[in-house]
Amino acid sequence: MGIGGNLQFASIASGMGTLQRQAQDLQRGLGVANDTLRALLVEQQRANALAEQQLQVCQEANQHLVYLINALAQAGMIRLAT
Repeated sequence: MGIGGNLQFASIASGMGTLQRQAQDLQRGLGVANDTLRALLVEQQRANALAEQQLQVCQEANQHLVYLINALAQAGMIRLAT
């Protein structure tokens, strides 16, 4: 192989090394992104659980208000619009 062939081989090898480093960098970046998404998913699940609890409390409070309004209406203390 002549000088030109050696230079071409060295150039290809250098390019492959660069591509390998870029692939490793991309893999690390994807790992970080994956870890971030997992953490966000956990936080979203916690937020959803809290929202579910808050919804249940609001539904229970609403039911108590309905009972109170009906009791006041039955006692003649308020009139409900019909």
